[in-house]
Amino acid sequence: MESIGRSRQTKGAKVKRRAQALFNPDSLLAPVPAPLTLATVEEVEREDDADNEDNEEVPEQDAVENPEAADESDNEPNEAKEPQLAKFLPDRAPVVPAHILADKLEWLAAVQNAAPEVKDLRSRIRPLGRALDLTRNYAVRGSYPETFVSSVKNQYRQQSSLRAESLRRMLGLDLDEENDEAELQKIASNPKKKASRDESDETAIFMTLILQHLNAVNLRGTYAVLRQELAERGVLFEPDLTDAYEATRRESRLLTVLRNAVRRSDRLWTLSTGGRFESQRVVAERLEELLVSMGLLNQDLEEEEDVNIWLEPDQGTLVLDTTVTISAGEQPPIRAASLNKLIEKLTDERGVDLSFIPTFLLTYRSFTTPDKLLEKLKERFDVPMAIAAHRGMDEETFRAQVTRPVQLRVISFIKKWIEDYSYDVDDRLAFEIKEFLKSAAKTSSALQRLCAGVIQNLEKRRQRAMTGSTGLPPPAKVPRNIFAPNLSLYQIDPEEVARQLTLITWEVFSAILPSELLNQSWNKPTLRHRAPNVLKMVASFNHLSQSVATLIVTPKRVKLRAKALDWWIKVADHCRQLNNFHSMTSTVAGINSGPCFRLRHTKHEASKGTLEMLEGCSSILDTDGSWAGYRKRLALATPPLIPHLGIHLTDLVFIEEGNKDVDGGLINFAKRRLLHQTISQIQQFQQTSYSLQPVHQIQELLLKIRPEDSRALMKLSLEREPREAVRASIA
Repeated sequence: MESIGRSRQTKGAKVKRRAQALFNPDSLLAPVPAPLTLATVEEVEREDDADNEDNEEVPEQDAVENPEAADESDNEPNEAKEPQLAKFLPDRAPVVPAHILADKLEWLAAVQNAAPEVKDLRSRIRPLGRALDLTRNYAVRGSYPETFVSSVKNQYRQQSSLRAESLRRMLGLDLDEENDEAELQKIASNPKKKASRDESDETAIFMTLILQHLNAVNLRGTYAVLRQELAERGVLFEPDLTDAYEATRRESRLLTVLRNAVRRSDRLWTLSTGGRFESQRVVAERLEELLVSMGLLNQDLEEEEDVNIWLEPDQGTLVLDTTVTISAGEQPPIRAASLNKLIEKLTDERGVDLSFIPTFLLTYRSFTTPDKLLEKLKERFDVPMAIAAHRGMDEETFRAQVTRPVQLRVISFIKKWIEDYSYDVDDRLAFEIKEFLKSAAKTSSALQRLCAGVIQNLEKRRQRAMTGSTGLPPPAKVPRNIFAPNLSLYQIDPEEVARQLTLITWEVFSAILPSELLNQSWNKPTLRHRAPNVLKMVASFNHLSQSVATLIVTPKRVKLRAKALDWWIKVADHCRQLNNFHSMTSTVAGINSGPCFRLRHTKHEASKGTLEMLEGCSSILDTDGSWAGYRKRLALATPPLIPHLGIHLTDLVFIEEGNKDVDGGLINFAKRRLLHQTISQIQQFQQTSYSLQPVHQIQELLLKIRPEDSRALMKLSLEREPREAVRASIA
C-alpha cells in the first residue's frame, strides 16, 4: 500500500511540475509546453509505468523504506531553468488534485487567484501572443513571397546589402545617407556564430521588432525583463541595431509589418473558408472581427463622432441633391448625410420615402454594420420629451405627432428589415432585436400587436423568398448508357449538357447576397470572405472556359477537334436559348481563347451552321456601347435567366472607383443609389428559378473535368497545328 501511495505522490508531483511549466515568467522565449489536459495526466501515468518497469530489479522494500527521499528527488527544483518560479507559484499555488489539474481552465483560475502576478503577466503578454499567432497564420504572400518566417530566412541568406535592405523595411528607417547604409550592412553581416547565422539573424530581427513594439506601447517593465533575458541567453544586439529601434519607438513597426502583410494576403479568403467543425459564416465573422480590431476594414470611411441621434445638429450633416429633376411638392433626394440623418430619414414622422428604404437596406452594409444600425434604431425609438419644448409643443401634442409616429416607423422598418434581409441577422443579433421588441411592446397596444408579429417572423426567419418555377420540367435527354462507368461527355445531347450547366450555375448564382456585391469585396483580399458565392461564380466561369479549350485542343486528329468544336458551340447556343448568359459567355470564351482560336484547320473542318451559331452568341457579347447588345437582350429576356455576372461586376467597379465613399465627411448616399440600381437588377433575376430535371451523372462529368493551364494548353496547340503548317502535314 505504501508503494502505491508513493506512486500516486510521484504522479502528482510530475503533473504539478508540468502545470508549473505552463507559465514560466522568467522564460518568455522558452518553448511553450503542451496545454495541460486529461491526456497530459495519462501521459504522466504512462511515463511512471515505464519507470516502474525499468526499475523492476530494485527490491520493493527499498522503495518502501525511502519514500521521502524519492519525493525529494522528484520535487527538486531546477534553479538553472526556473530561478524565479518560486516567486509566483510554489509557495502560493494551491495543491490541486490531479483530476482537477486535468481541467486547464479550473487550474488556471486557481493559479491566477493565488498569484495575481501571473494574471498581470498574462495580460501584458497577450497582445504579443496574438501578434505571433497572426504572423504564423495570416502573414503570407504579403510583403514577402513566402511565409513571414521563411521570407526572413531567405532574404537574410542573401548578400549583406539585401540583409540591410530587409532590415531597413522592417524598421522603417530612411537609408538615404551612406553612413546609415554602411552601419546596417555591418549589423546584418555580423560574422559571429557563422554556423547558426540564419537562426541568429532570424532571432535578431524578430526580437528587434518585438522589443520596439513593447517600447512603443509603453510596456517598459516587460521590455526590460525580455531584453535582460535575451542578454542572458546570448542574443546580443549591436549598439547600432539598438539605436535603430529606439529611433522608431513612437510607432510599432511590428504592427505595421503585420498590417501590410495581412492587407495584401490572398490567403485570408482561404482561411475564412476552412474549418471542419464551424460553419463558413462563423469563421468569416471571426475573421472580420480580427480585421476590424487591426484597423484593416472600412479604411475609406472616416470615423464620425458617435453622437446621439436626437442631439446631432441639422447644419452640416445633410446635403440634398438639387441636380435631380423632381415633381412639384417632392423633396430632393439625399446626396450625402451622416448615419444619424439617414436613420431620421427612414423613420421621419412626417412621412417616409418608399424608394429610400430599399436603397438603404441593400447598401447599408457598405458604411455601417447590422449591430450599429440596431443601436441607432434604439436611440431613435427613445424619443426624449425635452425636445417638445424646443419645438414649441405641449407634451400631449408631442406624443401624438412625434413620439408615436417615430416609434411606429422604427418598428415598421425593423419588420421590413427582417422580412427582406433576414440573412443579415445572426442568432445573437436576433436575440437583441427580440429583447428590444419585447420592451417596445409595452409602450402602447398598437405597438404590442406589431411587435408580436415581428417577433414571430424573427423566430421563423427564412432565406429570401424565391418564386417557384412554372410548369413541369421537360424530360431529360440522357443516353442509354447513362449509368456506364465509361460514360463520355460527347455521348450526351448538347442540350442536356446546357441544362445541367444551367442548374449548376443557378445554384451558385441564386445564393449571392447583396452584401457580397458591396465595396468590391470579391476584389480585395481582406474582404473576400464577404463574397464567397461571387468568387464561386468567377471560379466556375474560369473552370468552364478552360475546360472547353482543353477538350477542343486535346484530340490529335483535326476531324476529332472539329467535332468537339461543333459540340461545344451547340452547348453555348442552347445556353443562350435557356437565358443562361453566364455559361454561354464562358463557353464562347473557351472557344475563342488563344489556343483554340489559332486552330484554323480545325475551324475549316467545322460545320458552317455551328459557326453561324457561334457568331450569333458572340454578337451578344459585343463590347460596343458598353455591351449594348447584351443589355438589350437582357431587358427583353423573360425569367428565369442567369446574367453574365462579369459585366455587372464591371459596372459595380466603375461605380465604386468613380465615386467617393465620403462626400465632405458625410456618407455619399448618391453613390449608394447607383449601387442599388445595379444590384437590385441582379436581385430581380434571382426571383424565378429554372424548371429543369437534374441528372447527377452529367453534372459529375462536368465538375470532374481537370483543365490544363493556359501555358500548357498553348504548347499543346502548337503541337497540334504548328505555325504556318499546311493541311496535308497534320493528321
